[in-house]
Amino acid sequence: ILDKISSDMETERKQRFKKMLQSHIPEELQGGGKKEDEVMQLVNQLIFYEGVSNSGQEEVQINDSAQLQELDETGKLTVTAHSLAAHFTTLEPFALEQAASKLESDCKLWLSRLFRFKNSVPVYHDRRYEGLARIGQLALYTKFPKYATEGFEALYSRPPVIYISAAAPPGLAQYMCHQLGLPLSCACNVPCNTLFGASSKM
Repeated sequence: ILDKISSDMETERKQRFKKMLQSHIPEELQGGGKKEDEVMQLVNQLIFYEGVSNSGQEEVQINDSAQLQELDETGKLTVTAHSLAAHFTTLEPFALEQAASKLESDCKLWLSRLFRFKNSVPVYHDRRYEGLARIGQLALYTKFPKYATEGFEALYSRPPVIYISAAAPPGLAQYMCHQLGLPLSCACNVPCNTLFGASSKM
């Protein structure tokens, strides 16, 4: 009997402690939760139905402005891309690496053919100006073959000029010169109009 009383007291103590820890959680989020069908039904009601007051009584009717619209080709591609990205998050590392490698190689091939660049290697980047820096490096390597080994010494006799529009984002000139290993004097700001007496415009 004493063991049962002790066990009941311990269970009650744990329940009180659990209740104290969950006191800040809304009642709807406590317990075992809801089934997927119930959750989807609540989401549908939240999106597609709205409460309307009619003669002092609250009525629920379909919200016409929230009806699903027909997707065009771009919309369908967007939904497919998001669905594919969500599916990739569930793959095992090996399968994910294989799928990502296949997508990367195919996209590079399609881009090269689409823009008619033979023997080209597209590069994907996340940073805002990284693509411009890669193009600048490619241009320098093409025009100055020794730039890859000698650096700025290969350009010293005839430094290149980077023309940057006045409408370009602030800091672009500094970023390009820093990435290419060039002095800031190589950047030339080009006006966008001739209202202030400039001889040229971009």
